[in-house]
Amino acid sequence: MSLTDEDFRAHLDDCGLVRDPTAIAEPAPADHLLVFAQRTDARIELASIRSHAERFFQTTLGLTVAKRYETAFPSRDAAQFVIASPGRASGVRLALSRPTTSADVARAEAAERSSKMGGMGALAARCKQVWILGTEHDKDAHALLLAAIMASVMLGPIVSGEAIFGVRGARSRLESYDAAPQRG
Repeated sequence: MSLTDEDFRAHLDDCGLVRDPTAIAEPAPADHLLVFAQRTDARIELASIRSHAERFFQTTLGLTVAKRYETAFPSRDAAQFVIASPGRASGVRLALSRPTTSADVARAEAAERSSKMGGMGALAARCKQVWILGTEHDKDAHALLLAAIMASVMLGPIVSGEAIFGVRGARSRLESYDAAPQRG
């Protein structure tokens, strides 16, 4: 999921931060990946995320609009990430960040019981922020790759549907996606 560049920019201030984060609707749980983050704000440390993307995932990441943090870090924000990796056409995915809710933790705990991934629910409960990554379809390699990169930097689990997993689980899913025909 992504907005047109013009629609997205209409929501931003001069620093590239979202003026009203509630104005951009969160996609339904079936249409997003939820990445838990062990931080207390919605800041994007692009250098760190880019470094992990290149070093561990052979992927280049960028933002459609640069962010500047002149005062405090926001508790809610949004970004459109441009994702390019070998063997795939590049893609743009919308990412929304907000404080973790009790519903997010309950979803992670239910996914842990369903997936039998001991400890992931407790890890999610310690995370103060979540990133909601819109997906274009059920096997969206761009969104999953972005989720894996963000999880590797922000040290939290990923929830997809009724499953919870970490970076290794994301890599395994990506390999299965790569074995199937590619979609945008």
